Amino acid sequence: MFLKKQMTGKIKTIDSQRRSCYVRVIDNIYNLGMVNVMAAPIQAGAEALMMDAKDHVATAIKDLRPGETIIYRVAGESYSLEIMEAIPFGHKVAIVLISEGTHVRKYGEVIGRATENIAPGFHVHVHNVEGIRGRGDQAQAAGGGKA
Repeated sequence: MFLKKQMTGKIKTIDSQRRSCYVRVIDNIYNLGMVNVMAAPIQAGAEALMMDAKDHVATAIKDLRPGETIIYRVAGESYSLEIMEAIPFGHKVAIVLISEGTHVRKYGEVIGRATENIAPGFHVHVHNVEGIRGRGDQAQAAGGGKA
């Protein structure tokens, strides 16, 4: 119930018609039991979440500042990482060196390809990762079809 209240509290500024729509969606998620989709409970004291041991990134659960040392957890283990540049809430931070051309993993799945080397502690976003799903231009370049 706390999560439901926390989620609905963030939409107070939306007009009443849209707000009621969002509240219905949140209610459906809550009532269907889709709230507990994480493999393990979130433990207090972490500033970023890593969802799978194969991931190259963790997701910031607060705004992160350069020079800050954060804690992230995976598979019951805690790790520390120095933040090298500002990373907004909800964005990704590299937790390992991601070499240019590497398929970047989040949630244990490939989310894109690094367009440059990304050192640990740096922001991982559209400026240094390109999407590769549904890219007809890349299929054509590889000889696999139309653009």
